[in-house]
Amino acid sequence: MKLSVDPKLAYLTLMVSAVFYSLYLWLAQPPLVTSENAPAREFSAQRAMSILEDLLQHNQPHPVGSAANQFVRSRIEAKLDELGIGYSIQSTWACRYQSNLCAEVENIIARIPGDPGRESIVLMAHYDSVPTSTGAGDDGAAVAAILETARALSFETPLARPVTLLFTDGEEDGLLGAEAFFADPALIQNIGAVLNYEGSGSKGVSRVLRTAPEGAALIDLYQASANPAIGNSISSEIFKRMPNDTDFSVVIRAGLKGIDFAFAEERNHYHSHNDSIQNLDLRTLQHHGNNMLPLVRQLLAADVIPSGTSMVYLDIYGQWLQWPDSWQPWLILMALLMLAISTRVKRLSFRQLASGCAISLAILISAFVSGFAAFQLLTSVLGPLPGWPANSWGFRIVLFAAPLFGGLLIISLLKHRTTPANLFLTNMVWLFFISLFMVAVLPSAAINFLLALLPACLILLVSSFLAADKQMYLNLLAIIMLIPATLGLVYPVEATQGYGLVLAFIPGVALFTMFSVPFLFGAVTVLRRGSLLLTVLGLGWAVLTPLYSEFRPQPINFIWYQNQDSGQAHLTVRHRGRLPNPLNNEFSSTPKALLPFSNREFSRWRELPGKIDGGAGVTILDHRAQSVTLDIYTRKNIATISLYTPAAAGLIGYEINGQSFKAKPGDAEYDMIRLTGLYGRPVSLKLQFETASPTEAYLANHFYPLPTELHPFQDLRQPLGSPVHQGDQALSFRLLDLSKSL
Repeated sequence: MKLSVDPKLAYLTLMVSAVFYSLYLWLAQPPLVTSENAPAREFSAQRAMSILEDLLQHNQPHPVGSAANQFVRSRIEAKLDELGIGYSIQSTWACRYQSNLCAEVENIIARIPGDPGRESIVLMAHYDSVPTSTGAGDDGAAVAAILETARALSFETPLARPVTLLFTDGEEDGLLGAEAFFADPALIQNIGAVLNYEGSGSKGVSRVLRTAPEGAALIDLYQASANPAIGNSISSEIFKRMPNDTDFSVVIRAGLKGIDFAFAEERNHYHSHNDSIQNLDLRTLQHHGNNMLPLVRQLLAADVIPSGTSMVYLDIYGQWLQWPDSWQPWLILMALLMLAISTRVKRLSFRQLASGCAISLAILISAFVSGFAAFQLLTSVLGPLPGWPANSWGFRIVLFAAPLFGGLLIISLLKHRTTPANLFLTNMVWLFFISLFMVAVLPSAAINFLLALLPACLILLVSSFLAADKQMYLNLLAIIMLIPATLGLVYPVEATQGYGLVLAFIPGVALFTMFSVPFLFGAVTVLRRGSLLLTVLGLGWAVLTPLYSEFRPQPINFIWYQNQDSGQAHLTVRHRGRLPNPLNNEFSSTPKALLPFSNREFSRWRELPGKIDGGAGVTILDHRAQSVTLDIYTRKNIATISLYTPAAAGLIGYEINGQSFKAKPGDAEYDMIRLTGLYGRPVSLKLQFETASPTEAYLANHFYPLPTELHPFQDLRQPLGSPVHQGDQALSFRLLDLSKSL
């Protein structure tokens, strides 16, 4: 049976794809900003921005323990006083869940009173920042949104249930404030739901990042109140496999219900000086509020905060869809039934079906390989690709054009072995198997593919009864629902993961290429040549335009290591991408181990003269068979100290100013305890060992900023390089004799 290969169908397919992909992206944008003159009971991003400007008026980074952090805390307290909301400060030491990284945190716990007999709602955000950023997006926007929400709720008191405003400290160093709060049984009793708000960039929608297993039913209340409701349960699967974390992980470990919200566009600003008030999008701040205030009101109105089974969900063309994941096996069976009937009506033999499936797979593989090869070519020319180039359009052209060229190349060679209608059917066979895999292995991600599979199978079934020249025009409707499952996943992944992980989003383009090829038979030659030309133009654009700008700088950190015992000092550089030539010429590329307590080798380093004093003093108070007690005191420019004890001694626990903690194992040779946020504060530390107490340990001090003699290297980084995350540091270490006072 020969079906239509009208060139008009090919061009119509391209037009439909472009229109609906643009519509899909446009309908998933943050809302318009509500004016500061809006009614008092509404959330206004402009009012929230005024709060944020007050909190960050010094325009300084404010990591845990710093004077700047104390100032931000004081401004939050002043705002709570202005609103007449009572609060307390939880001041305690807390340690990271995965390691012995600890700090003294000061959580702000404010309570809007409500019926004490009902479960409370917790609104949570962290108020500390990393040392390189003022933290406007991460997480000042959420703090300001909570305070603006509290202002709106103040007109409704007394509330139907209590609302707790939790501003955690030390999140950037390992969720320390959340660890402290949720470890206290007295503080977490009678909590009904926790809503956490995060930022990872400076713009974008505030989307549902994940839900706690016990709180999936909260999605019902969210979708009924949010404006717009944005989220995709696939993000929970992605988040499990990412190194990133939020305070909500502690909520999940505590077994509480809740939802984690976050925005994550312009993510090159994350943990850098560009995470500023000037760059924060007001629409993003508005969306935080639109996700917060209406949902709180829904929870206040609910007789019981709901619990329920796991839910899968997504927003699609501005609409919210969800269902229990227990439905998914039945939906798979429905798709299989429609697929089987369509195959029967078309009278495809097993040989024809197998041949078509092989061609579909060849198109998919060729599209993926072409996209991968194009970016490998870019890497060979440019070096490791930046996550977010200064100009992304060349990269985006390559991302879409190269896989299309690969798919069209294969069909040019094999189109005489199949028909467009049969190829469309075998594409649906592969979509069925992808959906089946997702249901079995990654159930939270399956909804994306089922929402493409079910309509496509229904359309396929109906078109099977039509005249041959009409079938593909009806099948074209399936493209509308195929876009969200393929191209619809590309932009969020590109925005959050960047081109450093381009392999994460090439598959989406390759899948869409496979699905679209049956509609392109009538113009294969023209489109193949056009996609090749676009690929070449995109490659040229990407190569010839600057990779970095002041708005999207190259991440470059300097770390200075000083061995006080030997007097040796080394400057190392951590970076992604090729170093600028002035810097590249200053560093050796021969890997070298620089730390006696670590096997790590540094790939970019240079030896420098000079020596700084240790900056931290230690008094050994007691050395017993299985314990060592010491006092540590530091200068105010030392944020962090690290103590490395031989792993053979078996560190099993420690006390910080009398608080006890269980030790987490270190690497093969040394166990590490790291105390951060010190800035001159004295600390008493008692170490407990499984075997005999060691007589020696390494003490390392982390200084901010770098010594002045290193400023010329920092100048070479300008203007297109910037420190990120923990930023530039000077680390001075020495061997410590635990058997005597120093």
